[in-house]
Amino acid sequence: AGQRMAEVLNFSPRSSGFTTWWNHGVSSQVFVGWVLPAALLAGWGLWLARAIRDRQLSGRQMILITLLVAGAAGAMVLSLGPRGPLGMKGWEAVRHVIVPYKMIRQPAKIFCVVPILLAMAAVVAANGLNLSLGMRRGRMAVLVLACLAALEYRLQVSTTVCLIPTEQAAYRAIAEDARARQKEPKAMAIVLW
Repeated sequence: AGQRMAEVLNFSPRSSGFTTWWNHGVSSQVFVGWVLPAALLAGWGLWLARAIRDRQLSGRQMILITLLVAGAAGAMVLSLGPRGPLGMKGWEAVRHVIVPYKMIRQPAKIFCVVPILLAMAAVVAANGLNLSLGMRRGRMAVLVLACLAALEYRLQVSTTVCLIPTEQAAYRAIAEDARARQKEPKAMAIVLW
């Protein structure tokens, strides 16, 4: 049967979360920002310009960055769940085509592949900056963009250290039960989020 649509909708981010700098609730999970997309667009444009002049190598680089960004964009659309561009009907179609998606309560979890794809695309884009601007100016441009992206993400992300209390009643009960049965007490805490 799968998850109820109302429950999935509760945990689905809005597309404004991709670029919104302030706390946007569940939508903050899918923050991409402005700097990285702008840098990717610039890198793609530089590769396109090179591909027009030199079709052999640059065309392949442009195709690679396009495929990486397209993969990231696809994952970003899926991460919106029923709040995506095709709405509820689109989400129902995805759940029908990708059968395990019927069990997904938090569509934003697919977003975890986006940073990996965008990072690979950023490397290709940075290579385009280096080739187009020369190594020295290209590296300086990459460094400036990396600092701006780091600042943008730092302003968005509020890291919190979560300490598990040293005394856990549930684990103590497991240990006491094991000792009562004359077994070695074993318990493991696995923090998922």
